Amino acid sequence: MHCAINTYLIKLTAVNSLKEKRMILRKVLSDLKGKFNASVVETGKQDSKYWLEISVALIANSSSEIDSILSSVEKRLLFFNLDINDIISEKW
Repeated sequence: MHCAINTYLIKLTAVNSLKEKRMILRKVLSDLKGKFNASVVETGKQDSKYWLEISVALIANSSSEIDSILSSVEKRLLFFNLDINDIISEKW
């Protein structure tokens, strides 16, 4: 059994309020949860309208399966036109 947590630091452009940020956040969280059956939460930068920090946690049978899913998660974030500034990965 393998576990992984990826934390994504995302720069938001063209967002004028926290309300707009939260609309984007809700859409992204529900999409990732539905597509990848992963635990996805906002883990930081809650009061900043320019930054979004989300973490994705997974458990899988193999390390290659985790790598594949996390790669798909990153592609999905890019599909939403989000600017990923940093990715912090932890695997066990």
